[in-house]
Parts: sequence; structure tokens; C-alpha cells
Amino acid sequence: MRNILDRVQLIAKATFGLIVFAMFALLFGLMFLGGPIAILSESYDLLRFNAQADGQLTHLDVMRGSKGTSGIRVTYAFNANGNKIDSNQLYPGFAANNGTYSGGSSLSEKYVIGGQVQVFYDSSEPSHSCLEFGWHKWSVGWTAGIWGMVAFVGFRIRKSPLWIGALTFMLYGFGLIAIGPHTVYVTDLHWHMLTILMIAALVATYSFVRPNTNEPSDARKSPVGREFES
Repeated sequence: MRNILDRVQLIAKATFGLIVFAMFALLFGLMFLGGPIAILSESYDLLRFNAQADGQLTHLDVMRGSKGTSGIRVTYAFNANGNKIDSNQLYPGFAANNGTYSGGSSLSEKYVIGGQVQVFYDSSEPSHSCLEFGWHKWSVGWTAGIWGMVAFVGFRIRKSPLWIGALTFMLYGFGLIAIGPHTVYVTDLHWHMLTILMIAALVATYSFVRPNTNEPSDARKSPVGREFES
């Protein structure tokens, strides 16, 4: 009987350990791999959407999530290959079409029920379409921000000058999430590249003009100060 109880306890501990490990693995995956996977999914769809059509927005809902987050859900109709198509896919990919995020409902200001919309779709599969022809801000921002932060810490520890580039992407990513547009449109990529270059210039300038805190305090003193102390 004692051996049976010991085995049950051992199995229970092993099961609990596996559950905890799975939870941490899932959390790690969402934190570090969720963004890149979303970008790849959205990019794949953007490459597939090789046709455009005028459509009409037929339905719009504002979704409310926890902690003040929100989002919108739309339905629109358009004609493709002589057929009427109804779709509710707002973004390419899958992640951005589900869930809510901070300020997500403000995108509803762009759309009016009964209004005309520009639809981007796959000519070989017209039901696969979107209205926002670009990457969601969280896909790009979170990927650049979290991986930029990891790279920044690593490069600073190794005292590599590449920390400037890492910090640039970290600032761009988290800044995009905080104050950027909902969508990184394909047609606006040049503006985002310009923003990254401007941030890089500011970071590089700061790195050259800031005081060198690694020098000993005596070395940073002026000759006049050292002569006065002597």
C-alpha cells in the first residue's frame, strides 16, 4: 500500500511539473515567437492578395475586452469573378482578426456601414480577402520591441556597438504600439524606414555626446580640477 501511495505522489508531482513547464513554454512562445509568426502569416497573405475590388461595408461591431481593450469586427461584400463574396476578414493573416487591444475600437472611425471599401483578395480564392492591406501594429511593434530589447541587453553585456541598432528597433517597436497607426500599410513602408533612421540617428548622437561613465572619476576631472586638488 505504501509503494502505491509513493507512486501516486510521484506521478502527481511529475504531472504538475509537466503542466508548469507547458505553461511557461506557451508563455515563452507567445512572448517571443507570437509576433514573428503573425508577421509571416500576414506577409504570406499580402503576397497572395493580387487583386482589388470595390466593396460595401455591411456590418460593423465594436468589441470590448478586459482592461479597457477593444477592437472591431466587420462584414463586407464585393464582386469577384462574377460572384458576390461576403467576408469578415479585416487584416491579412489570422492573429489580428481576433481579440482586442488598447485603442482598437478607434479604427471604427475609418469605416461606415453602407460605405464603400477597397477590398484586396486572392484571385484564385476570392473569399480570402482583407481591407487593411498591411501588417498589424502589434505584429510589427511587439516583434521589433521585444527582440530589440533582448538584443540590446545582449550587446550591452558584450559591450558591442551593435546595441545602437538594437535600441533603435526596441524604441521603434514599443513606440509603434503606443502611438503608431493601427496598420503598417505596404504603401507607407518608406515612412517607417525613415522613422527608424531618425531614431537611429538620435540614439547614435546620444551615444557620442553622453558622458563616458566607464572612466574613473579622476580621469573625468579637468586639468584645472586636478591641479587645484594637488
